[in-house]
Amino acid sequence: AINYEECIGCRYCIAACPYNARAFDSGEYWTANTPQPVQAYEQLPAFEYGVKRARAINRDASPIGNARKCQFCQHRVEAGMLPACVTTCIGYATYFGDASDPDSLVAELVRSPRVQQLKAELGTKPRVFYLA
Repeated sequence: AINYEECIGCRYCIAACPYNARAFDSGEYWTANTPQPVQAYEQLPAFEYGVKRARAINRDASPIGNARKCQFCQHRVEAGMLPACVTTCIGYATYFGDASDPDSLVAELVRSPRVQQLKAELGTKPRVFYLA
């Protein structure tokens, strides 16, 4: 997790992340420097870590100027919903759930001999599993 109140934007965590899973939010929008104007959806607040954060240049309240990473749509999970990546995957290739529940589909998939984890040998105890 990234604590935006503590992050000073130095980006060292981005370089240190063994999964290349962090990015820096410089405040730019996807449609910047394109013929399209900035889209309304790009200006919506982010709901990272259960807090509604407006994307504004304000170091105390915004992810702009900070490192960011996927937090599995914590706001959706806490509301009993699946992360957006799971519900929008057109190939039905993404699963999310409680791997410690032995009766769950996710636990069954994790027990597969085809399961792989990225860089588990580093002792990071990854909780994302891949079926090869």
